[in-house]
Amino acid sequence: KTEKFVGKRGSLKMRELDVVIIDEASLLTARLLENFDRIIRKRRKAKDLLFGGAQVILCGDFLQLESIGGPSILMSSLFRDHFVKLRLTQQFRQSDPLFFSELQKLRMGVLTTKFWNLLLTATATPPPASCTTLYPANKQARERNAVCLDPLPGDALEYDVVPQPATLNHNVVWSEPYTL
Repeated sequence: KTEKFVGKRGSLKMRELDVVIIDEASLLTARLLENFDRIIRKRRKAKDLLFGGAQVILCGDFLQLESIGGPSILMSSLFRDHFVKLRLTQQFRQSDPLFFSELQKLRMGVLTTKFWNLLLTATATPPPASCTTLYPANKQARERNAVCLDPLPGDALEYDVVPQPATLNHNVVWSEPYTL
C-alpha cells in the first residue's frame, strides 16, 4: 500500500514502518537516498540507526534506467556499504532463448544486426482499446483523452492545483488546471 508521509500524521505513519520497498531504485540519485535516510531517522527519532531502524529493500535493474537529476545511488557510500546486493539469475518472462539472449545484449548496450532484423520483422498483436497508451507529447495525449472522454455523460470537473513546498529538492511546476 502506498502511503503519504507529510505533516504530523506522516511522521506518525513513518514511525510505524517496518519495511520500505523502493522499486525502480536505479532512478534514485545518491542525494535522494541519503536525504531519505536523514529524514526517516529524524521522523522515527532514531538518529543512530540506518533509515531509523526500518528495513529498506531496493529493487531494480541498474542496466535499464539511469538516475534522474544527479549521480546514481551506486555512487553513494550508504548504498555501497550498507545494502546486500543480489543478482537474479533465472528469468521467467521470455520463453524464446534467442530473444532472451539478444535482450541481455541490449541491456549491456549492444544491439546486434541479428536482433535489429528480428525486431523489424516481428509482428505484434494490437493492444485492446482499454489499454493505457503513452504519448510523447501532451498535445497527443489531450487529443486522445478528448476522443475517449467526450462521449462520457456529465460535465468535466476542473480543480486548481495548489503547489506544495518542494521537498528533497524536487520542484514540481503546474502550468494549468487539473481537469477530471
